[in-house]
Amino acid sequence: MWPASASCAHRPVRSSQVPRSSRSSRMCRASLMLALLLSLGTLGTVSGLSGAGQYPQHVVPAAGDDPWHGRLHAITFAPVSAETGHPAPADAWEADALLSGTASQPPRLPSSRQLWTARETTAAGSTGLAHIPLRSDALSPHQLQYFATAPDGTADGMQDVRLAYVRGDRRLEGSTGWRERSGLLGSMRGATPRVVGAPQMLFASGSQLAFARAHQLRTPLVFVGANDGLLHAFELATGQERFAYAPAALLPWLATFPHTDAIRRPPVCPRPAAADAELAGQWRTVLTCSTGADTAGLFVLDVTDPDVARDHGLLWEVDANALPALGHTPGPAAIVGLPVRPQAGPANIDGRRWFVVSGNGTAAPAGSRAADPDAAPRQPSLLLLALDHRHGQPWQAGRDYWQLPTPPGTRGALGAPAIATDVLGQPVAAYAGDSTGTLWRFDLRGPLPWDDMDRRATALLQGRTHSGKPLDLTAPPLLLHGTGGTLVLASGAPSAETNAEGGTLFAALDDGSRALTRDMLSMASVTATASGSTVVPGAAQAGGWLLDLPHAGERPATLEAIGHGLVRLITEAADGMSRQYLLHGTNGSPPSAGGMTGAAFDARVLAAPLLNFMPDGPARTSMQGAASLPLQLQSWMPDVTAAGGWNSVVAGALSIRTGRLAWRELPMEPP
Repeated sequence: MWPASASCAHRPVRSSQVPRSSRSSRMCRASLMLALLLSLGTLGTVSGLSGAGQYPQHVVPAAGDDPWHGRLHAITFAPVSAETGHPAPADAWEADALLSGTASQPPRLPSSRQLWTARETTAAGSTGLAHIPLRSDALSPHQLQYFATAPDGTADGMQDVRLAYVRGDRRLEGSTGWRERSGLLGSMRGATPRVVGAPQMLFASGSQLAFARAHQLRTPLVFVGANDGLLHAFELATGQERFAYAPAALLPWLATFPHTDAIRRPPVCPRPAAADAELAGQWRTVLTCSTGADTAGLFVLDVTDPDVARDHGLLWEVDANALPALGHTPGPAAIVGLPVRPQAGPANIDGRRWFVVSGNGTAAPAGSRAADPDAAPRQPSLLLLALDHRHGQPWQAGRDYWQLPTPPGTRGALGAPAIATDVLGQPVAAYAGDSTGTLWRFDLRGPLPWDDMDRRATALLQGRTHSGKPLDLTAPPLLLHGTGGTLVLASGAPSAETNAEGGTLFAALDDGSRALTRDMLSMASVTATASGSTVVPGAAQAGGWLLDLPHAGERPATLEAIGHGLVRLITEAADGMSRQYLLHGTNGSPPSAGGMTGAAFDARVLAAPLLNFMPDGPARTSMQGAASLPLQLQSWMPDVTAAGGWNSVVAGALSIRTGRLAWRELPMEPP
């Protein structure tokens, strides 16, 4: 499984209608299940889908043959049997092979691909966005001019040729000035796939429940952004590209994409997020995306029905020109419904209005071609952007968006938020870190507009290295919940200039009392060896724990929940290797014998090892009647020395409780 930005809290709530032990137990267990299933919309294990047996369990990117090229593998594990034991995984499909073709399979016809973008339209004096095919006869004259311009800036009328190249026509590749491609799928380095299946039914009632039931059998899609300027949507079952979307803001760059002097950019929409939301009284499934780490902007797609072209159209797109408060952020941008007062805009029948929640990001990422060294320092702030905003209308503060700033005098860029909810699924807080080392909590309780808008941010943690350098904590945090409060896991590294010092993983307990520092957390002892690192948790501290990465220049890449109270941190180090740390979220201890974790791997082969929980013997029953099931955690990587081969190691062992649990039996401590 792969990153989950938030899970539902399992704290008890009072109810006059249902006894607390019964209602809370059902809600908490359902919340845990939802958190697990929502996490599967990113890289990794795929389950919780109707007819899940027909779908691959893992979808993961891999490097291609050059920096412009990537591969996307869908991988299936066969069931364990007495005859075969634990069989190695097998490719269900590979997306670039389906697009580009192989020796035994022709490539996808460029004319058959469904590529879309958007153009501005004006009707009855109102400006909006039209969802259009990426073709010369659909683009506006202004957009068409991008594709009719040669690299030297002269008009050459070759717009149809450049658009055909983008669609997959390869006839001009290798000709003077035209870039030769290794394959049609762009590199997805740093991107996280997101699976969108049937709408979730937890907490659904009334019109939302009817919506969920009506779409229970819709085709699950894998959304992943690439450095070809496209957000791709692949069928989970087959790997066929259903459609791809090019943000309107990237069309000027996309027009340069066919040429040898094209500037390579990071993937569009590196961390998509999806949720069901109510717009104008109609429930829809929406997908939020950033335009990429080097482009300040967000866009929102309606992906309710993958079989209807209009239902993966653009709701709105915004950049820093329209909304100066918005900076560069890779996402994900969360989607939440908040109660509103009449002055906060139109509400749905339940009194809520839906928002995209994002950090304000950087003025430009350090070192990027868009960076402005003279830009004034930003004040971290959380942005609430109305999902029902009409494109073409100005973004008006207090109507279309709200900004929750950190206290006066603070500086830095706020990163991606994680949303904490109560047991009924209602948002209560957002957690996000900034670029100068502070992890913030933003109170989301009560109806908008809030009278204390500028006082809703509270510092939870000051993140520093062991030598005192501030850490960049803008990566999305991970939330674990228990009766003692919310445990917020955040990772970061110092600025790139201080490459010799590695990053840190923090787990800070938010009990509503005080801001935490390093000396208030339990520090794990980490000893690096040739085969990994031995991690020994420090003495327990009420505030949480931390782990300093042991290798020179080692920086966190992704932090993700993998189930059963375990988390995985993937890192990148100065030696060019990536590493996988598997830890209990509550105390930082590895699940493996001897506390060994941090095994190195080559992320060019696969973005991360495949993890698989397998039964490790029959269920057991204690003398007290409690049932448990032993599990083995396996970690798999391709064997580069043998075509189609795989290597696996036992990365951990644990035992899970089975049977009915009340909320009091849901421990934060690992079994």
